[in-house]
Amino acid sequence: MAQAQTVTYKVISTVILTIESLSLKIGTFTISGSASKTFDETVTLPKDFGTRNCDSDHFHIKTIGKIIESNESMLRNDVVEGYINKQR
Repeated sequence: MAQAQTVTYKVISTVILTIESLSLKIGTFTISGSASKTFDETVTLPKDFGTRNCDSDHFHIKTIGKIIESNESMLRNDVVEGYINKQR
């Protein structure tokens, strides 16, 4: 029996954040930082991959899009917890 073909995707998302504020007590201050998140996922290709029923480009774009959304959601949560909430 042949082993199913797989493909591995790697997504790297980075956000650079700068917060500038003016306070009557301490004046203007700026806080800057960056955060990155890397995500790897291995996906088993469907049996009909590359046929009329499963266009290869559409499959890759759809899969990569889902991975990007997931990765950026995790990154957004990290930034909110690590930078925004600490400023409140």
